[in-house]
Amino acid sequence: GGAGIKVRLVKGANLPMEHVEAALHGWPLATWSTKQDTDTNYKRVLNYALAPERAANVRIGVAGHNLFDIAYAWTLAGRRGVRDR
Repeated sequence: GGAGIKVRLVKGANLPMEHVEAALHGWPLATWSTKQDTDTNYKRVLNYALAPERAANVRIGVAGHNLFDIAYAWTLAGRRGVRDR
């Protein structure tokens, strides 16, 4: 029982701001340090989250500015049969 939960995966354009904030406050960087690392790990998370055994328990929302990433997630979810969950 219980209500389902939704997790939204978002990859935006805030990497430069994250670098500045971390430097100003002396914090460790909370994000991946390069855009390539960010893009790669976003796809890894999509691959993990859209596995049927995980998608059965959590609704995954995908957001971002890159149409390729959205199309990748849509195609991956369709191939795995989890698009309508």
